[in-house]
Amino acid sequence: MMVSKDRYAHDDDTVVFDAMSETASRLIGLYAARADSADTPEEEKQWMGEVIRVRDGLRATDPHDRAAMRRNMDRWADEYKRLER
Repeated sequence: MMVSKDRYAHDDDTVVFDAMSETASRLIGLYAARADSADTPEEEKQWMGEVIRVRDGLRATDPHDRAAMRRNMDRWADEYKRLER
C-alpha cells in the first residue's frame, strides 16, 4: 500500500485553504512584529512590504488549486522557520 506524502490528500479544498491561510497569518504576524520593532522608517517599510507580498499571494491563490495552495504553504512555512531563528 502506498502512503501519500500529502497530509491533506484526503481533505476538502476548504481545509487546505484554511491551513494555507493560517500559515500566511503566522508569517504576516512575524513580519508585522518586525515592522513594529524596526529601527528606521526604511526598515519598517521593508517589513511591511513583506506583509503585503504574503497577503497579496494569499488573496491571489485559487481556492480550488491544491498544488498552488501546497506550494504557498511550504514556501511560507520555510520563510517563517528561517526568520524565527
